[in-house]
Amino acid sequence: MSRKVISAFGILFLLIGATVNIAAKPAGSHAAETMVKEYLREKMNSITARNVDVLDKYYSKQADEAEKYLLFTKNHILQDYLISYANNNYAIKKIFPNLKIISTAEEQNTLTINALMTAFVHWNAENSSGDPVVGMISERHELQVIKENGQWKIIRDNFETGRGNSEQCRLEAPDRLRSSLNELRKTSAASLSRSKSSPPSKLQIVPHSNKREQKSRTGYSRDNAFNWAQKHWRNYSNDYINFGKNQWDGGDCTNFVSQCIRAGGAENDTKGSHQWYYIRKGASSNTKAVSYSWTWSTARGLNSILLGNYNKKEFGPKGIQKVIFGDSAYTSDIGEYVNYGDIIQYEFTAGSGIKHSAIIVGMVHNSALDRYEPVIATHSFDSWNLPWTKDAYRSLFVHIADIN
Repeated sequence: MSRKVISAFGILFLLIGATVNIAAKPAGSHAAETMVKEYLREKMNSITARNVDVLDKYYSKQADEAEKYLLFTKNHILQDYLISYANNNYAIKKIFPNLKIISTAEEQNTLTINALMTAFVHWNAENSSGDPVVGMISERHELQVIKENGQWKIIRDNFETGRGNSEQCRLEAPDRLRSSLNELRKTSAASLSRSKSSPPSKLQIVPHSNKREQKSRTGYSRDNAFNWAQKHWRNYSNDYINFGKNQWDGGDCTNFVSQCIRAGGAENDTKGSHQWYYIRKGASSNTKAVSYSWTWSTARGLNSILLGNYNKKEFGPKGIQKVIFGDSAYTSDIGEYVNYGDIIQYEFTAGSGIKHSAIIVGMVHNSALDRYEPVIATHSFDSWNLPWTKDAYRSLFVHIADIN
């Protein structure tokens, strides 16, 4: 066969392949993906604009559960951003989102779009007299969209928050979600009004070399714990399984904090009354190839072993804690008590138990109140260098006093 014939077959093969690849992309997906990007960008803008109702236009009016996801998202923005920040006279000044479509798949008359949103978050005192603190967030969204009257609309948006996964809204009655939204609107308005009348303040990041570090002379390497958090807050380590919603109801937050404590020098503890361990069986990190304690992966469990080891002087990581009820109960003595490498845990509502863990990655000095305040990193809601405030019923500040 001549080279010309071979070349002709080669060109034909490439053309057929290109045609197959083009056909594999669902029809109309470009418009749907554009809408999803616009929606996620608008979600971030609604925080700085302080107007969650701009999201209404993106959701389906016909799909029964679409309203639940919309209400959940509004509640999330009001409570986790507007109220939580205003509780400490903070505000998000600017957000710079970067959006990427990971995949798009078609099923019957809907599209499922997986998207990744990362954003730089510039936050500061409500009445600031200095440069903002720069944090980051990373959110993975799985959105189901459908066409209504020629426009793509959202049916569901599956994503993680510090309080849990958005899928939990499917178990809630719409009336309850609406009632919660109304209450959060009132709380948000009151918190923002109070915050606007706060005195001007300058927030300044405290260097890790500050003399405050000298108060902790133990085997715990706060620098190593910090470095692990900085490296893996968004890029999850392959050395550990992801305890996200498909693995563990509590998400991956405490697994991440335990990893940081491990990086700080804490060893496996498989004996005694307060065990804490994560053991890989071979090179694989899947669930069947690892053994771990519930105290490694759950907020309540980790709290119990840190305090238990300290009180009983047993082997393993040890902690002592101070507890406050409500963000406004934070005082300057807590800022002197904790440091980077320590942790904060949260009980969001009374009687719900400790549900969330975060690692402190730095401190800011608040000039108006002349006190130090923690900034944190988290998993499940993947974040870096954001304020500690969560509008929680109870916050537990745990100082890592020793390890092993």
